[in-house]
Amino acid sequence: MHITFVRLERHKRLNLHLIDDGNTDATIEALKGADAVWMEYIANPTLVATNIPALVNAAEKLNILTIVDSTFATPLRQRPLDFALTSFFNL
Repeated sequence: MHITFVRLERHKRLNLHLIDDGNTDATIEALKGADAVWMEYIANPTLVATNIPALVNAAEKLNILTIVDSTFATPLRQRPLDFALTSFFNL
C-alpha cells in the first residue's frame, strides 16, 4: 500500500504523512487535521506493534477514519473488528 499512497500523493490525490506508529504519542499528535489514519497492527518488516486501542480512541475524538492493514498479522488472530475500527484490510 505504501507505493499506492506515494503515487496518489505524487498526483496530488492524497496528502500523505508517514509516521512511526510505534511512537503512540507522536502518532496521536499527528492526527490533528487528518481525515483518516492507516496503520499496520504489526509493521512489516520492522515488527513494531501499533497501540491500536489508543490510536482508535484518539481518532474517534477527532472524528477521523481508522483503517488497519492486518495483512502481516492475520485478522483471525488479531481480530481487528474488536477495536471498533472504521475498516480493515487483509491484502
